Amino acid sequence: MPIGPVIERFRPKLGENDAAFLARVYSRPIEDYAARLAGWGFSDLGRVLDAGCGFGQWSAGLAQQNQAVESVDVSEERVEVVRAVAEALELPGLSACPSRLDTLPFPDAHFDGVFCYGVLFLTGWREALAELTRVLAPGGLLYLNANGFGWYRHMWYDQPNRALDYEPREHVARVFDNTWRYERGLPIEEGFGILIEPEELEAELDGLDYGAIERGAESELSRPADGSSFEPFFPGRYGEELGVYELLARKR
Repeated sequence: MPIGPVIERFRPKLGENDAAFLARVYSRPIEDYAARLAGWGFSDLGRVLDAGCGFGQWSAGLAQQNQAVESVDVSEERVEVVRAVAEALELPGLSACPSRLDTLPFPDAHFDGVFCYGVLFLTGWREALAELTRVLAPGGLLYLNANGFGWYRHMWYDQPNRALDYEPREHVARVFDNTWRYERGLPIEEGFGILIEPEELEAELDGLDYGAIERGAESELSRPADGSSFEPFFPGRYGEELGVYELLARKR
C-alpha cells in the first residue's frame, strides 16, 4: 500500500504546519532516506532506535535495511502515523511508542545504533544525550544533528514554512530564551529548541566516552556507495553563519 492514503487519513487530524510537514517529508521516496542512512553506516545492524521519529520517514528507511527498529516520539499522534506507515509499507520490524528522550523505556545497551535527526535540540539536550548513550551498546553507532546560529537567522529573515499555527520569528525568540535559560539551569519550554554550539556537543560526546567523532554539514558525513555526494536537505551555512550540522560517533 502506498503512503498517499496514510497522509490523507491523518491530514484532517493535524494542524496546518504538521499537515504540510507530513506531506513534505513523504514527497521523497523512502529509498532516498534509506540511501543516506546506509551512507552513515545505519544498515545491517541489529536493533536501531529512531529517537524522536516525527512522522517516521527515517524510521521506514531504517526498517528497510536493519533487523529491528524501535521509534519514539513525544507526540502520540505522530506515533500513530509511524505505525500506519509501517503497516502500509509492510515493515514488520518497525514498532513505535510515545516517549521522551530523557526517559526511554529500554534497558541499558539495548541498541546497536541510535539515530536522532532534528530532535536533540528540542529538549534538555545533555540529559537526553546521556539517556541515548545509556541505551546504546558499546561499539554502537550514534548519529545526531543540530541547528547552528545561521539556521535561526534564516528563520528570522526568510520565515520558512510559515503557517497559521506556526510563526518562525516567534519560534526563534523562544529558542534564544530557552538557550539562555538552559545555560543557567532554569526550566525550559520544550519543543522550541536550544541553540547548541557544535563544539559543545562534541565535547559532551567526548565526555560520555565516544570515539571516532566526526562532524560536518548536514548529509556531509553520509557516503554513497558510488563515491558521489548527496545533496543536503539543509544548507551547512547561511552566509557566514553555521547552518545545520551533524555528528557521527561510536560508543567505546
